[in-house]
Amino acid sequence: MTCTVSGTPIGADTPVTITIQDDRIVEITDGGDPSLRLAPGLVDTHCHGGGGHEFGIGDTAIAAGLHHRSGTTTVIASLVTATANDLSDRITHLVPSVADQTIGGIHLEGPFLSSHHCGAQDPAALADPSADLTRRWIDEGQGGIKMMTIAPELPGAGPTIAVLNDHEVRVALGHTAASADQVNAAIAAQRAQPTSLIATHLFNGMAPPHHRSPGAALACLAAGASDEMYVEIIADGIHLADATITATFAIAGDRVTLISDATPATGLGDGRFLLGRLEVEVEGRVSRLAGGGSIAGSVSTLFDTVRYAISAGVRPEQAFAAATTVPARSLGLDAGTLAVGSLADILVMTPDYDLVEVWRHGQQLDPLPHLSPKEIP
Repeated sequence: MTCTVSGTPIGADTPVTITIQDDRIVEITDGGDPSLRLAPGLVDTHCHGGGGHEFGIGDTAIAAGLHHRSGTTTVIASLVTATANDLSDRITHLVPSVADQTIGGIHLEGPFLSSHHCGAQDPAALADPSADLTRRWIDEGQGGIKMMTIAPELPGAGPTIAVLNDHEVRVALGHTAASADQVNAAIAAQRAQPTSLIATHLFNGMAPPHHRSPGAALACLAAGASDEMYVEIIADGIHLADATITATFAIAGDRVTLISDATPATGLGDGRFLLGRLEVEVEGRVSRLAGGGSIAGSVSTLFDTVRYAISAGVRPEQAFAAATTVPARSLGLDAGTLAVGSLADILVMTPDYDLVEVWRHGQQLDPLPHLSPKEIP
């Protein structure tokens, strides 16, 4: 099947027409509809589910489909901390969905995390890093595991990171009590590897920085500024102040990755839901552990966070890059670009960034409505 879409790509001055054949872009020519804007389909490298379904437990197609129709054409399914056997079951559950490209891969967010900054991760299932367990999960993932978050200060972190690197699984630092020196040591060790470290939702799940104790947050931010690390942020108006969002972009530039950190509650409104074994309460678009505990992920889509970042003062071309080309590059994914030969993952929008069309792998999807930045506290 051959079809076309047209509009002005984000960051460009003139419209183009893109020809799609099957699942690929086969031609881009000058000229087209100047009233519409184009962007690559978004790439979310940190997403736990949506529509009432948690990745690894619920219906993968429903959870991923909500995000696909919201403009996120590539979704990495993040798994929260669980027991070793439960994680094995959840990985196995997701393998067919990686194979058929419903999801772009798997992210293990735990269980090798700090008990001091575990956030909405199940503290009862936290464990010290194990190279043997990591090999087992990688084998069970059949090439589907793309990233693992680990606290680098924990005993056993070094050998576990070595296993991840040996299997080309990206190493992310997060939910950590590491000092700046400990983070910098991990960064130095990674220089011998062809891939960069990633900071899992920068500033969240780590100690707040202090001018005499910069901690993991400022060490990661500095590494982003020197092109040695990618830094995830959740730009939803809840996890970070607007000034923190814009400062992170100003410092780390094209090493900033926007993520949703969306939970199964995404798209359902206020109420009580489960995230792993923990109960979460959503009220006024804030998701917390029941009883007023830690922030527990988000109920935003990645497109919501792009729009919010722009409303906070981030340049549109920078915000869209942080949700397309940058995350794709961070994990080595075939996604996130508008170029001949690329996957036909395309967003067509109004000048105010309302979704008009979503194309995923050459198929047009019915777009879902998004949040206005003004609706996000």
